[in-house]
Amino acid sequence: YSLKRSHGLYGSFEREYYDMIRSAFLKYSFQVRIGHMDGILVAYHNTRKIFGFQYISREEMDSRLFGSSKLGDQVFRNALVMFESVLDKATQKYPQQTLRLSFETRPGESGSSMLIYAEATNDAQKFDYNPYEKLSLFQLKSQSLVNGRLVQGPLTIENPARDKWIVRTQLNEIEQDEDEKKRTMFRSMRKKQAMLYSPRNKSPILKMFKRMSEQGLREEELENKA
Repeated sequence: YSLKRSHGLYGSFEREYYDMIRSAFLKYSFQVRIGHMDGILVAYHNTRKIFGFQYISREEMDSRLFGSSKLGDQVFRNALVMFESVLDKATQKYPQQTLRLSFETRPGESGSSMLIYAEATNDAQKFDYNPYEKLSLFQLKSQSLVNGRLVQGPLTIENPARDKWIVRTQLNEIEQDEDEKKRTMFRSMRKKQAMLYSPRNKSPILKMFKRMSEQGLREEELENKA
């Protein structure tokens, strides 16, 4: 897959930038905050060529993702608070042990919820779909309020300088009467996640990109022979 133009639906820097917004900008925006950086330098490339470089500031990423850096800072703080609460609960349950955490989000009518599976492991064990012997299940619930009003669905902040966004969270351990039921839920979650990347679930867009990549390789071979 090669980049041949600045703008266009496919094979362009514009398309790569658009895909990067959807797939990588959230991670990058968190990384620059953790590292106290001003931005990132991106290389556009495939396995054979580098097509160009672009510097993307933190402000630009925040604008694309959240609309403003103020809202981006709030998202980062809220994410840290929720993640730290999960780690505190898990380490209190299994102190001084190596843990594996698995996350499953579930949309709800009155707010979002997330199931967190915490397993105590050791380095000798290998990954599979079956949970380890020590398995606990937690549920994290969250609600967003803007200016005191509950927000259902995607969050929209009309005026970041004026509007006040508050996130309410609640984290509790789910005590299942039957351990096997909890393990069945874990296996179902793991298999569902794995199915997203199985060959039979490849999206038509990925197949199209593969055809374009193969065509680009053939064109390069013809150019080299000429």
